[in-house]
Amino acid sequence: MTDTESPGVLPTFTEELRQAQRRMLRIGANLGAVLLVAFSATDALVAPEAWGRLLAVRAAAAVALLGLGVAVARSWIPELLAGVLILAAVCAPVEVAVFATGGLSSPYLLAMLIPLGAVSILVPLQLGEAAVLHGTVVGIALLPLANRASAEPRAFILAVAYFATLSLIGLVGAGLQEALRQREHRARGEAARQVGLANLGMLAGGLAHELSNPLAAVSLELELLERELGRPARLENVHLGVARMRDILNAMRQGARVADGKLSQTDLSHQVELALALLAPKLRQVRIERELAALPPVLAQPTLVGQVLSNLLINAGDALHQQANPRIWVRLRQEGELAVVEVEDNGPGVPEPLRARIFEPFISTKGEDGNGLGLWICSEIARFHGGALSVDAGASGGARFRFSLPVAGRTQAGPTARPRG
Repeated sequence: MTDTESPGVLPTFTEELRQAQRRMLRIGANLGAVLLVAFSATDALVAPEAWGRLLAVRAAAAVALLGLGVAVARSWIPELLAGVLILAAVCAPVEVAVFATGGLSSPYLLAMLIPLGAVSILVPLQLGEAAVLHGTVVGIALLPLANRASAEPRAFILAVAYFATLSLIGLVGAGLQEALRQREHRARGEAARQVGLANLGMLAGGLAHELSNPLAAVSLELELLERELGRPARLENVHLGVARMRDILNAMRQGARVADGKLSQTDLSHQVELALALLAPKLRQVRIERELAALPPVLAQPTLVGQVLSNLLINAGDALHQQANPRIWVRLRQEGELAVVEVEDNGPGVPEPLRARIFEPFISTKGEDGNGLGLWICSEIARFHGGALSVDAGASGGARFRFSLPVAGRTQAGPTARPRG
């Protein structure tokens, strides 16, 4: 029962399940210890001649159960192994009482159904784990009695029917409960994500307010510089960068809630070219290859689309920091009613175990250099526009990010390749 999932901001489903299992197994071990000793009173009625021997067995099992409770609480043993040992410690003294009071005809045999029901009710289990624990109880209860089946076939068949029926009910219940717990976990994760977005919106609004004045000052100085020097070609990219920052700050000042923004007809090809132009100084050592199709426009917020494209290109450039022959492929094509932008690099790529979680908040491949928010925000922007953002391995072995948006029209266009160094 090893948890192989990476820790996130919220506990994963497996982590929450393990915590609940440890808590309930500890309670079950302590409760089992008390009940085993308490049931010694029935031994005095059912088997008075074996009462002292059975009490000793029950007491030893109770001590073992208390020890297992401590081991579970301190995570000294895995949860599934702890469950098997606890059930063995509960069932073994009952099985001794079964043999001491008539075997298949013993009234204690039906008492073995109690731990079977307790496992189904008290401990949250995945289906496979429930099968192991139910098998433990059924095995301890019936296997030692199998050699008596020929002497008492009806009693043995009846016992098997009882245990199999209750075990089947328990397994079905475990499967249903697991599905419900997973659904609840996803719902809580979605609620936490929405709260996180709201908090980020408040933070972004304050940040935009603080940055607006310095940006206005930069714009003013840029205009004064143009009056003195004319309008050098190099200042064009500076103007584009300042304009993009102003648009982003305006969106942030509206609360960074993308749902409040107005959608407009947006040319993805133009947005790609604009992002490449803005990032040309940063990517000047990288060979950029374009494969851009002439597509119908998409209904989107150009500022936010540009933010996604810029983020993907920046991440691709960062991944190529120590690459001998750095290359980035930017592809734009139509797939059905979706416009798809692919940004692929020939860097180290995203490890496969991390791909499923790379779009969660605070998950980053950059270590201390990344805050883990960029791709999360980009994925939220894609979701708001009715699209998606995904990652897989590219043909070059690096990462390939796919940003898809619904097109406003339905005309299919063919791709045209325009490689450029």
